[in-house]
Amino acid sequence: MKTHCNQETFEFQTENSRKIVAHFNGGNISSDAGGLLLKQTEQATGIINQFAGCFNDHRDPDLIEHTAEDLIAQRIYALALGYEDLNDHDELRNDPLLALLVGKKDPTGRDRIRKRDKGKALAGKSTLNRLELTPIRADSGFCREPIMFWCEQNNVDYVLGLAKNERLKKEIAEELQQAKELYKQTGQAARVYKDFEYQTLKSWRRSRRVVGKAEYLQKGENPRFVVTSLSIEQFDAKTLYQEQYCARGDMENRIKEQQLYLFADRTSAATMRANQLRLWFSSVAYTLLNALRRLGLKGTKLAKAQCGTIRLKLLKIGAQIKVTVRKVWVSLSESYPYQQLFGRVYENLKRFCPTPMRC
Repeated sequence: MKTHCNQETFEFQTENSRKIVAHFNGGNISSDAGGLLLKQTEQATGIINQFAGCFNDHRDPDLIEHTAEDLIAQRIYALALGYEDLNDHDELRNDPLLALLVGKKDPTGRDRIRKRDKGKALAGKSTLNRLELTPIRADSGFCREPIMFWCEQNNVDYVLGLAKNERLKKEIAEELQQAKELYKQTGQAARVYKDFEYQTLKSWRRSRRVVGKAEYLQKGENPRFVVTSLSIEQFDAKTLYQEQYCARGDMENRIKEQQLYLFADRTSAATMRANQLRLWFSSVAYTLLNALRRLGLKGTKLAKAQCGTIRLKLLKIGAQIKVTVRKVWVSLSESYPYQQLFGRVYENLKRFCPTPMRC
């Protein structure tokens, strides 16, 4: 990201007599040169392109500088590179490397013929903010009749946590007693499972399969319940709960990863629609990074690394960028410590290009 400062010279003292003099005169320098691997991942998977295809751009094409596809790509690449706020883009729009990732033909923004947006190749925060505030709609909820009914009508199976109540606890009273006796015998947490049909008094239109987990721990009873469309022929009660429902634990880790490193918790927009779109951007950015991990980092020491580690070690690379008539030269830092890893990831991703692999 290009940085501006009014002060021209910075002098630093060292322990010896030699001074250190710094200038912001190194040319176009980017700290995100590893983003080229994100671009390679996108070419291999088409993740951003497919997501952008879900949007309809109702603007007059003769009056716009940045297409909806460009705006979406700019937002997602920036999130993947660690830039969480729209305000960041007023500076990022000067970065020719991000413009390359987005696919701008002129990454410098100096195309005088088309009179580009104030000499910038990319959109600023105001344009991106308008993208977020454009209406969209989505419903959400867990273990609600409309959701379960829709799934059943559209052949979508589900396993949903079900809040416990006195009726449900009564259903597994015997199993809870069995679990208590097992705990007394072993001193270890004990679990007994039960399959039964259940229907709420008012909200559900039909009865459904419920699996109850009668668990007894050191602190006492810990009953849990799930409702599912899956049949007992597909999964018995124990298998359903332990291998299907509890597998969500790893999914929760992925959600935490998205919140921590892809800023899924930055839902401070004034409208629910805008916040929903922000969550979508964050989710697609995570999907892109996950594809980089799955395809590019396969067989490397970072094959199971979290997104923050991938960003720090693989994407945050200093580089000088020179744009000529026919080429864009990206001079990566010679002191970058993971050059072999970069080369390995590049070769892994190259196997999937130029024919995109849909994920």
